[in-house]
Amino acid sequence: CGHNLGTYIITQNHAEKIADFPGTWAVKKIEGHPNLLMQGNYFGISILENQNGKWQLRNVVDGFNISSRFFELVSNDKLVVNHEQNGVYVLQLDDNYIRVVSEEVEPADGFGSSMFKFKGDLFLSSSSGVMKFDYEKLQFATDSTLTKALFVKNDTITSIIISEADKLWGFTNRNIVSLSQGKFDNEPYVTRIPVPSLFRRTLGVTGFECVLKLENEKYLIGSSTGYLTLDMGKLKKANTNIYINSITVSDLKSQSHEVDFLSKTTFLNKENNFQILFSTPNFNQFSETEYQYQLIGIYDHWSDWSRQSNVTFSNLPHGDYTFKVRSRIGNILSENEGTYSFSIDKPWYLS
Repeated sequence: CGHNLGTYIITQNHAEKIADFPGTWAVKKIEGHPNLLMQGNYFGISILENQNGKWQLRNVVDGFNISSRFFELVSNDKLVVNHEQNGVYVLQLDDNYIRVVSEEVEPADGFGSSMFKFKGDLFLSSSSGVMKFDYEKLQFATDSTLTKALFVKNDTITSIIISEADKLWGFTNRNIVSLSQGKFDNEPYVTRIPVPSLFRRTLGVTGFECVLKLENEKYLIGSSTGYLTLDMGKLKKANTNIYINSITVSDLKSQSHEVDFLSKTTFLNKENNFQILFSTPNFNQFSETEYQYQLIGIYDHWSDWSRQSNVTFSNLPHGDYTFKVRSRIGNILSENEGTYSFSIDKPWYLS
């Protein structure tokens, strides 16, 4: 188990420190060397060795002192290390993993980078997209399939990507994103699970999110306040409708009255201030309801999405208008649009 203070072995409820080299990011097996483990640490790479059934720190790899949160052996003596600010290092190690023989570095492209293995391949993800490692050229190249699937306009991945058996996990500002391969082809299947902004903030520091599989379609997600479980088998598409609840009209003297919007469609010129209330029933506490509207005749473009369920139009000029409103719960757009058409008369001096 990696820890800020070093490396521990956890046995039931007992923790035994086996290495003092600080800041262990990850511990990985070395193929062909069952008695060795490789560690990524705050200050480079280190090796654990099992002697007489007891694990202990054997050595710190000489010649490389860069923080190594993401690392992967791509051959017996080639190690790839990703560092968010510096870029990707390809290190050649000596046969005994004592020192770095040579080093090449590719500058960082984008921010928020992470490196992961999925279906036997090595990938690098950042704000610029997803890249796949070429084992012959020893470099990364853009993977258009995963980039297109995971990096959607206005809802792009903001965290590291977590690899888990048959799924990839990522986090956006609005969603938890799950990607798996299609059952009948190699096209990725993406599920976006909406989360409220308040809940998203409890998932911890961006880039340090955690998802673990429990069983079947159940997953454990870590948060700053504990843990929660996600059951992918119970995700349902919500049936959503939006309703216009009330319309209140007022004049310059602020004399207001609620109107019967099912029948009242024409107003005096002085009745040109409108407050419209609308809503969509939402019984899912983990999904936010947002609204978007337009007033054709003066504001023909849809507004930005907002959680505010009312809008006020003040001092509208005479003319014909159609108000439209729609909603979304999470990523599900309402099945209908609320509409109301009305007219404001010309002032008497233009009649």
